[in-house]
Amino acid sequence: MDDKEDEDTPQEAPKENLVELKVKKSRCKAPFTRACNKMNDILRDNTPNKDLAKEFLDKFEEAMDMAVQSVEDLA
Repeated sequence: MDDKEDEDTPQEAPKENLVELKVKKSRCKAPFTRACNKMNDILRDNTPNKDLAKEFLDKFEEAMDMAVQSVEDLA
């Protein structure tokens, strides 16, 4: 093996891992943002549908948990 390869690998691995974590964060944050916006739309409606609001609250909480976990993975 080439000593230069061994030196580059440890430095490149964290960069690749960081990029993967940032992509994961982005993909987790997008559903969270959509769920948040949809919940705002439902609650701003003059006659909000409680069942629909409860359904989206569950989706919102799930999306929030995934987004928080992805941010914690970056830390």
